[in-house]
Amino acid sequence: MPRLQGTPLGQTPDGVQVLRRGLQVLQVVNAQPGLCTAQIATACGLARTTTQRILNTLHNDGFLRRDPATRTYVPSQRVLSLSGGFDRTALVTERAADALSQRAGRILWPMHFATRDGRAMVVRASTDQSSPLAVHKLLPGIRIPLLQCSAGLAWLAAQPQSQRTPVLEDALREPGEVAWDRPRLEEALHYCESRGHAVFRRPQRISAMIGLSVPVQLGQFGTAALSVRFAEKAVSLREAEERFVPELLAAAAQVREVAALA
Repeated sequence: MPRLQGTPLGQTPDGVQVLRRGLQVLQVVNAQPGLCTAQIATACGLARTTTQRILNTLHNDGFLRRDPATRTYVPSQRVLSLSGGFDRTALVTERAADALSQRAGRILWPMHFATRDGRAMVVRASTDQSSPLAVHKLLPGIRIPLLQCSAGLAWLAAQPQSQRTPVLEDALREPGEVAWDRPRLEEALHYCESRGHAVFRRPQRISAMIGLSVPVQLGQFGTAALSVRFAEKAVSLREAEERFVPELLAAAAQVREVAALA
């Protein structure tokens, strides 16, 4: 497309350039949440001072969240308002973020809210940036294969059998760090159906990490999941089920309430 000549009425070349840079910064933060100012400036090819002014503006206007401890940036849910039709979904995610934040001081271990997209669960909100126990941070936008997280198991278990089967068969064809066979997967899904929450164990060198997830039925928004991750050596599964699952269920009720009104 040829470049337009001249300056539209009411706009200046500088103004257009500032807008372009602002959108560029927003795109970088959206694609790689958790970067600091210097990293964002490098990715955009901008001066650090220019980048900082843009970040301050986006933060003050509510499009970015800034972690005061790490001085890194992640997109806020207001970013979704830039895309038509996402306002109500953003409202549900904001409530999920608030529900998790309310419990962060009591649980300490990292928690997140995720929805399904194809073969993956996508993190929409998390407490990883503020959790002192989050080793590998799951920030908004990160995709996790369905069969590699408790959120995916919770989502699968919540589906009617007719809808679950084709998704499950497709997910089984995707390789992952934790391998599944059909009988063991069915056992894990049955556990979720009978207990109301899914359990996923990821082997690690020092201590296995366990994920607990409860499905969240959101009506027109489909099924989501609320999850917590913890080290097996620090918290036994039985203790975690007693302490964490009621908290996740209470958070799920808060999210469902907003979804019903949206």
